[in-house]
Order: sequence, then structure tokens, then C-alpha cells
Amino acid sequence: MDKVFDFKIQYKIGDDGQQLMVLRFPKELQLQEGKNPDLKILSTGDLVELKTDTYSFSPIFSVSKKLTPNLFMEKYSDKDRQMIGGPWRAKSEGCKYFAYFFLNNDLLYLFETDTLVQLLDVIVLNMPLKNIPNKGWITQGYPIHHKLLDPIGYSSVLSNGESFSFWCNGLETKLNRMENE
Repeated sequence: MDKVFDFKIQYKIGDDGQQLMVLRFPKELQLQEGKNPDLKILSTGDLVELKTDTYSFSPIFSVSKKLTPNLFMEKYSDKDRQMIGGPWRAKSEGCKYFAYFFLNNDLLYLFETDTLVQLLDVIVLNMPLKNIPNKGWITQGYPIHHKLLDPIGYSSVLSNGESFSFWCNGLETKLNRMENE
């Protein structure tokens, strides 16, 4: 039987990830209120949706025994009501960036939301949705191996000296190089 997730616990994990990002980048990121996109970049007004994962990407520096090479991309936050989730929801809400944070490894993946959704729509075309049971509803999404997303994402362990704009610029540079090849 699949593990049933508790929304309150998952919400707290997401909230913790958002708080950590704002603490790490206090002059650059602002928390958004309510169920809006999670973060706003102060200098540009661009919105960021942040997914926080408690699985570990690597056993190195990990406090978790739960390891995964995947980023879980939620498609429906509620299967029965077909409530769109994850990067697809972020796109519909006008988020420029979708960030995926492996909390236990301090590893952040940053994507341009439009580019991510465009690639995901191709990757998942013939892939079955995975059900994630919650108390009262089922979330659905896709476990996507990081190697499929590496070409369009910017990822690294966070360090104290970097700014969030450093991350955004790194991603833009990578995507521009891809366009010119």
C-alpha cells in the first residue's frame, strides 16, 4: 500500500523551504501571501514557484535515507477535481521561474517555467501518471529523472556567497547558449 501523505506536514515542508530561500536571499526574494506563487524577485517582480522535497538527491551530505534521482513534477494537485499543479500551475499563474529544492542536500534546480513545461509535455506524452495518496484526495504527477531536465535547468548546491540573480543569470546564459547551438 502506498504511503498516505498528510497535507499539514507537506505544507509545513513547503513553507520551510520558502522561509529558507527568503532567509538565504533576503534582499532579493519576498514571500507571497496565500496560495499565490511562492516568491517574488524584488528587482524584477518576476514570480517563482518553489517545490521543496525532503527526499535526498545524493547520499553525500544527506541526513535522509530516502534517495531519488528524480524530480517529482506534479500535474494535478487533486486528481478527481483535475486541479492543475506543479510547473503547469506555475505557468498558468505567470511564474517566470520554477525552482525545485532538495532540502536535505541544499541543492536547488532552477528552470524557466515555460521552457520546463514545454519539455515536460514531450517527456510525459506516453508516461503514466503516478498517484500520490493524501488524506482525502490523490495528487498525480511524474517522477522525472534529473538527466532529462539537466539541459534546461541550472543546478548546484547553494552557497552563502551567491545571489539569487546569480542563479537567474546562470540559467539565462545556459538557455541562450542552447538557442545559439
